[in-house]
Amino acid sequence: MVCVSKHLGNTLKVANAIATALKADLISPAEFSPELAATYDLLGFGSGVYRQQLDGKIKEVVSWLPEGDSKPVFVFSTSIFGVKEPHQEIKDRLAEIHYPVIGEFSCPGKISYSFTKVFGGLNPTRPNTSDLDEAAFFAKGLLNNPIFNEADKNKSLLDKN
Repeated sequence: MVCVSKHLGNTLKVANAIATALKADLISPAEFSPELAATYDLLGFGSGVYRQQLDGKIKEVVSWLPEGDSKPVFVFSTSIFGVKEPHQEIKDRLAEIHYPVIGEFSCPGKISYSFTKVFGGLNPTRPNTSDLDEAAFFAKGLLNNPIFNEADKNKSLLDKN
């Protein structure tokens, strides 16, 4: 799983919950390579949402994937509202190179910038225990996806920053 988590560590908390549930490796974009990805049967990409987009490092990592490998992929994020729309650009790119997206997860994260610092930020307690439990439940559900081969459930790649 590849994850970029900046500022407050919101996305890293979610990545850790997913990684624990999947018994997966968690690496940074700097550690990622197409050769490493080839050794796994499930790939995950996630980041915080910045200006309605996933982090550029995640987009760069996805651009390194070889076309036609067809490994199942999941996408996750944290943002002010916990919406999945910012995943679309990555999902479109993955579809172009034939990597099926078998799931996506998003939840709210704390935001503390500019004027919001004055009153403690927005979503000050997020992601919370419930959000992390939902992330773990989501991860376990990935293993039940028909695309994901039963014999290969113990190998997955999670990247963190």
